[in-house]
Amino acid sequence: MRKLESHYGVLGDAISGAFGGAVLGSLFEVAWITAIVGAIILVVPDIRKMIKKPDTTKAI
Repeated sequence: MRKLESHYGVLGDAISGAFGGAVLGSLFEVAWITAIVGAIILVVPDIRKMIKKPDTTKAI
């Protein structure tokens, strides 16, 4: 019985830890997604400029 109790205790801790981790993870994922989207929005114009420069030099 003690083995079963300890086994379920570990499972309970794992489930509660996973649930808490999922809640925190979802918040951090949203933060990461917004950060990545913001970075892309900031970087895309620079990338377009970098892409356009070689095109203009090739055309010339």
